[in-house]
Amino acid sequence: MSNLFIIFMILVIVLPSARAQRRLIERLRVAGATRPESAVALDGIGRWEANLLNRFLRVGVIVKTESGAYFMDEAKLVAYKVVKMRQILILAGVLLIAAAVLMWFVQRDAR
Repeated sequence: MSNLFIIFMILVIVLPSARAQRRLIERLRVAGATRPESAVALDGIGRWEANLLNRFLRVGVIVKTESGAYFMDEAKLVAYKVVKMRQILILAGVLLIAAAVLMWFVQRDAR
C-alpha cells in the first residue's frame, strides 16, 4: 500500500511541480530576464507556476521589480538547487537507514 502512495505522490505532486519549475525558469531565460533591466511580466502563468513563483520570490531566486516585472537571479537558482539536492539526499539516506533497521528487526524476529 505504501508503494502505491509513493507513486501517487510522485505523479500528482512532484512531476507537475518539476515541470512548472522548468517552464517558469525557461520562460525567464528565453526572455533574457536575468537582470533588473531585462525584467519581464509574468502574465498568464498557471496555478503550479504561481505557487512556484511565490516560493522563488521568498528565497530570492526570482525578484519582483518596482514596476511589477520579474527577473531571475541565476546564482541564487544554483544555490537553491544545491540546497534542494542536499535535502533530497539526506531524506534518501534517512529512508535507507530506516529500511535497514526495519529489515534487521524483521530478520531478528524471524529467527
